[in-house]
Amino acid sequence: MDAITILKHFAEGILTDLELELQLQENPQMEACLSNPSLDWQHTYLQHTTPYLYLAEMNIQTLTGRYEAQAMIQLFLEKSGIKSIDYKKYREDYELISRAQPKYVDAPPAFIEKHILPKESEHSKTAQQQLVKERFATLFRFHGKPPKWIQNPAWPIVNEKPLFYLGALPIKNCDLFHDDGCLYIFTDPDTGLMTTIQQWY
Repeated sequence: MDAITILKHFAEGILTDLELELQLQENPQMEACLSNPSLDWQHTYLQHTTPYLYLAEMNIQTLTGRYEAQAMIQLFLEKSGIKSIDYKKYREDYELISRAQPKYVDAPPAFIEKHILPKESEHSKTAQQQLVKERFATLFRFHGKPPKWIQNPAWPIVNEKPLFYLGALPIKNCDLFHDDGCLYIFTDPDTGLMTTIQQWY
């Protein structure tokens, strides 16, 4: 499959985010195609980069990343004179989740599609949003208060289950570390095993 077909298939929802990411990493045609110097990116968010670098630097396997990658690829195809079908699901999922997902969670799209997004499309948008909020609350549980992440949310998910958040241990002025930070402590209710996530300022 040539690079344009790969991009078109992703924009139209035929190719998954994981498949696109693998193509970007392993297929040299992708860099050549997306770095085409004949396309004018002045006065766009791509004027100081290339579409290839823009995609390579983003995490496409998040709802935000997938939606932004699709929007950028649609713009690339349009500037290249190539028509594509307007696949709305990525935008609709992004808008639904961005309204309903708590700020302390940034779950992978595959997890959200499997466990959070409603399968039934007959629900109203308000009912869908309420259902999504309830599913997040049921799955991403915590003791006391949710994590206040220093960087992007990094809630661990093990065997398709988000771990239970116990709390955070701030690290300040410690001789062992150059920076201040925080250890976020999670546990697996089934096994009792603890997991920590480190983030630094």
